This record gives sequence, C-alpha cells and structure tokens, in this order.
Amino acid sequence: MNLKGTGLVGSICVSCLPNHLDDHQLIVDAVCEFLN
Repeated sequence: MNLKGTGLVGSICVSCLPNHLDDHQLIVDAVCEFLN
C-alpha cells in the first residue's frame, strides 16, 4: 500500500485463485473488512 505523503507501507500477494479478478476481489473484501 502506498500512503500519500508517507510511501510504501506494505504489500498483499494472492496467487491461489483461478481468476485474477477473484484474487483482486479477495484482497478488496479483506481490506474493507479490516478498515471497517
């Protein structure tokens, strides 16, 4: 993740789902749940 004015603070890698869009959605859902 790149925070404005701060820089890179971490990364998320997923490579187990057959469709790359499913990988992306898994990350989005997890980050949204974590932030809320």
